[in-house]
Formats: sequence, C-alpha cells, structure tokens
Amino acid sequence: MAAVLKRVKNIQFAPKTLYTDTGSQNGKPCTKCVTPTMTSQTLNIRNVTLMGIEPPGTSTVWNVNPSGIGCLDQTKKFVLDDFVNGSAKNTLGGDWFTYSDFDTSGISTDPAKGASLVSDTIVKGLDPAGSYMQLNAQLRKKSGATYHKYAGWADIGTNFANGASMDATGMTGIGFNIQTMGINLDRVMSIDFKVKTRDVPDTAVHFISLPASAIAAAGSAGRFACIRPDMLRQASWVTTPTGFDLGKITQLSWEVKILDNKNATIDTATANFLISEVALYGITEPSVGIHSRRTAPGLMARYANGGLDLKGFEGIPQVEIIALDGRTVASFAPTSRIKLAVPRGTYLLKVKGGACVAKFTVFGR
Repeated sequence: MAAVLKRVKNIQFAPKTLYTDTGSQNGKPCTKCVTPTMTSQTLNIRNVTLMGIEPPGTSTVWNVNPSGIGCLDQTKKFVLDDFVNGSAKNTLGGDWFTYSDFDTSGISTDPAKGASLVSDTIVKGLDPAGSYMQLNAQLRKKSGATYHKYAGWADIGTNFANGASMDATGMTGIGFNIQTMGINLDRVMSIDFKVKTRDVPDTAVHFISLPASAIAAAGSAGRFACIRPDMLRQASWVTTPTGFDLGKITQLSWEVKILDNKNATIDTATANFLISEVALYGITEPSVGIHSRRTAPGLMARYANGGLDLKGFEGIPQVEIIALDGRTVASFAPTSRIKLAVPRGTYLLKVKGGACVAKFTVFGR
C-alpha cells in the first residue's frame, strides 16, 4: 500500500446508481440495468482529510532519498559545477541563468505571466564547501493589477555549450547541496528540481518536488539531494507520459513558485535559496553533442544599452526571441538595432518558423 500511495496523483469520487430491473441499454438486453430513473443527482462531499501526514509546508523530515542511493560511489562522479572559480559557466561550457514569469508588457493575459523579480549571485569560496550559486526571488502573481493564477514562479538553471544535449547514459544520480536563505514556507512549499530533455515540451518536463520546510529545517547545513533518474516524474496533467531519456538532457533547473492558484489574496512571496556542488554520479564524464542552437555563420546578436544589435540578418523577414525555458518573449522584423527591454538572462534568437541562429546575454537588468 505504501508504494501505491507514493504514486497518488488525484482522488476521485464517482457515485454509481444501483439499478434493479431487467431491460435494455443501447438496444441490447441487460439485467439489473434500468430503474430507478433519476433526472438529476446531488452529491455533497465535505471535510476530505488525509490522516497520518503533516500538512504541506510544515514537515521537517527529509524524505527525498535520505540514504543517498545513486550518489554513493565517489569514484564515478562528474562535477558539473562546484562554483569555486566564480564563473557563470559550468564544466561543460553551459551557462547559468535565471528566469521568471515576468511580463515585460504589463498587460499580458497569459495566466502564467506575472511580475516576479529574480536575480542570482555566485559566491566564490576557498573550496566547494564555501562556493555556491544563490537565487533571490520576489514572486508576484499579478501582471499590472490582474491576478494570474499560474504566475508567481522563478527558476535558476543551467544548460550545455551551444545548446547541446548531454548524453548521461549510465548516470545513477544527480547530486547537489541545497539551502534556503529566506523563504515564505506557508506560500512556497517546495523547490522543484526539473530535468529537461530534447523533444519533450516544457509542459511535460520531468521533475521532483523537494520539500522547502525540510530544507529550511536543516539551517545553514542545508540538505544533500540525490535524485535518481527513476525518481523524476511528469505532471499529472500530462495525458501521454514519456519515459525519461538519459541520452537527451538539455537543461537542469530549480524552480520556486507560489503553490496556491485559487486565492487571489495570496499573490506575493519571497523565495531565496542556494545550490552548491552539482554532480553527476555513476559516470566519469558525460558526452555532449551539438544540437541546433549554434550561432549561424555571419550572424551576430549583442545586447547593450537597452537594445539588441544585429548583424547579417538582411533578407530574414521575422525573428523571435526565445527564453531558455522555451517562452517566446518578443517577435519582430530584424533591423540593425532593436530597442528591447527584457530581464537579465540568456536568450536565443530564432528565425520565425525555422531554426535558432544566435544567442545573446543580458547583464545587469
């Protein structure tokens, strides 16, 4: 039973009418299939309670693979980043970045867009124990004056050089240290660790929720999380689940969000946390292959002073700017310089209806 309960996605109440007489349905004879006849039915369900567990956001027990199975063999360990060099690039040449639901227009009707502000800090210590990357987020569900129920989220993530995908076949676990640095536990109840793979849409990404209260309870010691591939799941709304493919990993990310999406008065929260020594276990080094996001020859995109400078885009009718989480943040006909206001982070430039041809980074916004 315990194994079944760990996989529960929802609870349904489906009342059935007990028929008593012989008759026919859809032209076929049947027994105990008619009478009584009811034109309507009212079902009242009250006080649904899960007993024997603590409410979300209150548990201090670290139950995410506490024995660390999958990350025990130190002889097969590849450190993706320990942040000791203070660089915003990982060992495989990918970028570290932050992104959020921030709506640059302020008038979006997208229910997943809000006004969340996010920044990051890389602290270079003397050793891996004193080095980390920190996300600082002010989560805001409102875009302008409008409450958007699926907004109120922010992420920190990393990819691989030139938009490559990583083949981590044989990997037994992804390990990292995580520590909260000020978080509203009554509103942000988990930190979701997500592993994106090629050909799987963002809405179906594989992830696991880490209990924020249990991380906070550890104080300055933080928690060590070992996430085995078999622990990653897709959301319950994914109608056609796909298996997690170790050979097609394109991004790792950590997300904080306001869990409540019904109460419009719960629209802001603070969520700060840090991660350190991100490592892959079970392999000594993954292979990284170039995918479709290399800068095309002769094309250049550079962001400076509130605008995007473009070179070599003559003859291209329309381009789109894509955030690293897959969102389209702008679309326009390219000229030599485009005025552009986007949050700090790395973006991809894509020919509309075609391939990604360049990328650029916004610093200091």
